[in-house]
Amino acid sequence: MGLVYAPITPSNPRYKEVHADRCTILVDTGAMYSCIPEHVAIQLRLEPVDEREVMLADGWRKLCRYVGPIYCVFRSGVASYGLS
Repeated sequence: MGLVYAPITPSNPRYKEVHADRCTILVDTGAMYSCIPEHVAIQLRLEPVDEREVMLADGWRKLCRYVGPIYCVFRSGVASYGLS
């Protein structure tokens, strides 16, 4: 099975005027959380919610900030809320 990609347009529901450009993401059906680059979180003015240690696929552990909320539109209008 190959890699699956999807186009999304992320935004911050708290600031309707703030949005990021449409981008293509890698869909990982086995992931428990979504990850976004730090520069996108800054651009969207996402606020820190929590900080947790995560384990990556290769077993490496890393302390990551959770930010949110984030609103992602994909597939012509289907939306998803969540923390990143």
